[in-house]
Amino acid sequence: MKAPCILKNRLKDVASIVLVIVLSSVISSCSPLSQNKSESNNSAVADAKNKVTIKFWAWGLSPEDFKPMLQRFEDTHPNIGVDLSVMPSLEYQQKLPISLSMHEDLDVVGMQPGMVGSLSDYLMDLDPLFRKDVGEDWLDQIKTADLKMMKQNSSAVTAVPIGDSASMMLYYNNELLTEIGLKEPSTYEDLKTIVNTLRIRKPDILPLAVGAKEGWILDEIVLTIASQKSDLYNKIRYKQGGKWDSEEYKDAVRNFKTMIDDNVISKDSADMDDTRALSLFTTGKAAMYVQGSWQASMLSSKYKEANKIPLKDVGLTALPLMYPEGKPAVRAYLDYELSISKDSRHPEEAEELLKYFTLGEGANEMGNIFFVVPSKIGFQPDKTDLLTDTAKNSYQKLQDLIANATVDRNNLSSFSDYVGKQLQRVMLTNANIDEMVQLIQKEFDAGKYVE
Repeated sequence: MKAPCILKNRLKDVASIVLVIVLSSVISSCSPLSQNKSESNNSAVADAKNKVTIKFWAWGLSPEDFKPMLQRFEDTHPNIGVDLSVMPSLEYQQKLPISLSMHEDLDVVGMQPGMVGSLSDYLMDLDPLFRKDVGEDWLDQIKTADLKMMKQNSSAVTAVPIGDSASMMLYYNNELLTEIGLKEPSTYEDLKTIVNTLRIRKPDILPLAVGAKEGWILDEIVLTIASQKSDLYNKIRYKQGGKWDSEEYKDAVRNFKTMIDDNVISKDSADMDDTRALSLFTTGKAAMYVQGSWQASMLSSKYKEANKIPLKDVGLTALPLMYPEGKPAVRAYLDYELSISKDSRHPEEAEELLKYFTLGEGANEMGNIFFVVPSKIGFQPDKTDLLTDTAKNSYQKLQDLIANATVDRNNLSSFSDYVGKQLQRVMLTNANIDEMVQLIQKEFDAGKYVE
């Protein structure tokens, strides 16, 4: 019966080996080298745990435009990563309210001013955070006019502005206009002359590109025409007696219809979205283009080089005057604000991104690509890449127009889409303008858009 004895001896051997291994581990763990390795591993784990990725939803700029700005943010905030999602404006208007109401995992969200009031229940009050981290007087760093507009949208500070924009404006290829012996138009007759001349001398070039498939663009054009001699929109928006079925508004619609009847805006534009219109202009296939000031990046030589835009001399101006007694005008307002979702898992890190884009270097960068005129006090644009007299004069004109805007661009996005559909009818059919404005007034009076 030797087997049990052999088994017992083997068990003793195994136990001895295990004991040696354990003692060796204990001894080695007490050595300085082991302690250093342990501390290094713990540090690496801590760094990994401290790295936070925040979700940032935006519209307007392309991911390529955002990329260098976010890279600089991450370089100065190594423990924060940014997961960016950019959508077209209309899709953003539709998707953001649903996502916030469904309590999706979002941190920083771009806000169009018309959204702030209706979505404020889903947004953090930012004042306590900024008072703590920036200072009690942090609001003093924002322009007075922009503070006033902030308060129009929400009693609490649920959004902080990046900057202002204006609409609508006329962009033009000055090199092409010079070639045909003409200059930027200031009146409607000037504009007609350019269009007719181009059709004769440059039949391959579309005279004027308008993304009329997107109804809100037509709404903005008509309201800009109205603002050349009236503050009608403010009277409507702020319940000061303005009416959509007023003679002032009908007159603006008639002027828009004149642009269609004169083939200044082609009916074919009804099938053209803004992406296509912009592409035609930036590739030299259209001589002029209608859009807001957020496309003023095309004045910048650096921007054109980075985005492979071959145009050498781009200018911008107000929409040509439709009224002899009118004056050059735009509708201007806070265009881009940032908020933090109440469901944010990383509000402190999200606040860092807000500070960067509203009070810090990010605001400067937004201004230097001429996407907005920053709300922060003291911003001075880098004009070194405004290489032509056209670009320099255009930027000065942009600042002057925004500073002296006739009315606010405090849009009601969903209502603008409705109005745009009615204006598309005017564009494509012989829709009765009197009946159309009555439909618009009836829709507005339904109370779905303004409290």
